[in-house]
Amino acid sequence: CISNPPYISTQEYKNLPVDVKNYEPLYALIPKTNNKKATGLESIIDIIQAAYKLLKPKGLLLIEHGETQKEAILGLLTNSSTWEKTISHKDIFGKDRFISTHKT
Repeated sequence: CISNPPYISTQEYKNLPVDVKNYEPLYALIPKTNNKKATGLESIIDIIQAAYKLLKPKGLLLIEHGETQKEAILGLLTNSSTWEKTISHKDIFGKDRFISTHKT
């Protein structure tokens, strides 16, 4: 399972470059939420929960995320006995940008 979910918070969206705002639709950047302020983790949490139900044991989950979200996502995955071999990976610019993990 590979995902590139909307992961930009409402606050981060305000500071995005204009070329990103003009190129990507809003729903591709900011997760849907019942309140006005998205944290950016809403879709990621949904994907983690759904992936556990859908993946076979040892199945691989890859999640792209914002460069400030590494610790929050690692916390979701490593504080649970449902995922193993959880690793953070850097992009070509050396920024933490995606996480891989395996279903137990």
